[in-house]
Amino acid sequence: MKRCRLYFPGAMLTSLSLFCGSALAEDDAAKVCSTAYEGAQEARKQAQLVSARDRLLVCSQDRCPKFIRQDCSTWLEEVTRSIPSFVIVAKDASGTDVMDFKATIDGKPIEGSLSLAIEVDPGKHRLVLTAAGLEPVEREVVLREGEHRRMIEVTFEAAAAAPTPTAPRESASEPIPEDQAGGGGSVLPYVLGGVGVLGVAGFVYFGLSGKAQRSDLESSCKPNCTQSQIDEVDQKFLFADVSLGIGVVSLGVAAYLLMSGADSAAPPGDQARRAPLDLVALPGGAFAGYSGRF
Repeated sequence: MKRCRLYFPGAMLTSLSLFCGSALAEDDAAKVCSTAYEGAQEARKQAQLVSARDRLLVCSQDRCPKFIRQDCSTWLEEVTRSIPSFVIVAKDASGTDVMDFKATIDGKPIEGSLSLAIEVDPGKHRLVLTAAGLEPVEREVVLREGEHRRMIEVTFEAAAAAPTPTAPRESASEPIPEDQAGGGGSVLPYVLGGVGVLGVAGFVYFGLSGKAQRSDLESSCKPNCTQSQIDEVDQKFLFADVSLGIGVVSLGVAAYLLMSGADSAAPPGDQARRAPLDLVALPGGAFAGYSGRF
């Protein structure tokens, strides 16, 4: 910064003070112009054209040095032509124009009228539009250098209605469905029936397998068969007996539960006369007994 140290008497002192103030103002203006000049070039290199234009508007003013003003004026025309812009065309599902909406681009609100062209830097941008009673719309837009007034068409969908809250059900006053009363709606009889079928199938498999293996031993090694061979045959017959017992008991219980479910709909007097089912497990299987009046 320049310092003016002048010593003159009288009225000349005032004139020289004004001259020094003018020199200081010129220095500040030159510094502002130089900063804008350099910043505009850097912003242009980084494709920040909107920022570059703002700086070029500063350094192209008359108060800037001539060589800076000339360069900035030339660059300002080039940058202004290169800045892309777009126009939003918003409609609802019926095709009616939506005018009362808000928009953000890259997370920043778009100021001013949304009916006018919006200028942005070249590249990819994220556009979000919102309107009362309508679902928000998000779009990714790629704008290229020199692309002007590109039409961005968006369609708003009606907002989904909020679910209506339902009153809590009173379990004490609700009737029990007929298919859940008693044992008729239970899956247990069917599960036991499946186990019973598997048990009978196991009895057939192990029984036939043991019988075939015993026949092979009688024709091949009897009476000199080893104890392990004999034990293997006995084990299969044991598995057959156990499978038969499980199968018979499971089928019997399943039948009992099914009949109990059928009888549950009968009057109390008929339920009292319901025939009992007796199940007895035996070493070689099981015994099921059913008694009633005929």
